[in-house]
Amino acid sequence: MILAAPSEKRSFWESFTPEEDSGDEPGLPGMKGGFPLSHLRENEKRGRGEAFDGGRPGHEVADIFRAYGAEFRATHALSREEGRVMYDIEHCRTQVMGSHWDVCDMCGHAERSYCSCHNRHCPKCQGAARRIWVKERLESLLPVPYYHVVFTLPDEELHPLYLYNRKILYDLLFDSAAETLMTFGRDPRWLGAEMGFFGVLHTWGQTLSLHPHVHFVVPAGGVDEWGDWVAGKHHETFLFPVKALSKRMRKLFTEGLDEAYPRALSPFPRLEGLHLAAGFCEVS
Repeated sequence: MILAAPSEKRSFWESFTPEEDSGDEPGLPGMKGGFPLSHLRENEKRGRGEAFDGGRPGHEVADIFRAYGAEFRATHALSREEGRVMYDIEHCRTQVMGSHWDVCDMCGHAERSYCSCHNRHCPKCQGAARRIWVKERLESLLPVPYYHVVFTLPDEELHPLYLYNRKILYDLLFDSAAETLMTFGRDPRWLGAEMGFFGVLHTWGQTLSLHPHVHFVVPAGGVDEWGDWVAGKHHETFLFPVKALSKRMRKLFTEGLDEAYPRALSPFPRLEGLHLAAGFCEVS
């Protein structure tokens, strides 16, 4: 049973420190910091006589935002959405977000948990959603080999374009990459069938620098016009030729840029020389 206990309203950027919560509520002696889920796991393991290692990293994104967020916001102009993301991550699972009680139906023992922010950018809130998404994808997999195909574009040349028109460019990246795979799938030299796949957009690289790219999980085959399964002609070694994929993707993407230019939400920077960029559109 869960009983909600919303917190008082606070100003948008009023800071929160864990020490503000004295933890004097019944059933929560000395509990501070707003991390009751770890507290519950700790109780469970201690009850079984097991060692408990905490189960969370030494520092979280929220810790960084709390320590340096005010200074960053004072020197950088943020959009309303960006400000909301920082606020939600800073205050996720703290008393600012309100709280609820977890009550045992058998013995009546109660423990309070602070509520999550549910912002899609919050690392804490995406764990359960990610597990559900992965489970659903695994259930839809076919009993055939799969390929991991990644489409990337040059960073330095396209950074201004992404920052000016993210939606247009990300949609174009997805559409161009997907159309490239579909075109090669329909080609009888490589497959001669309709393909199905799913893709995931990553906008950052491992160093947290802006690096938009799309990951596709692609089956080594497709369905022909009679509904029969057709395996890739070279599926034991490769799916499609990488250089040919890159060339096709580059053509579709640059054509899309030309079409998108007059309808961009914000003016594009100068495009001269973009098609000459070395390594434009790489596929792995």
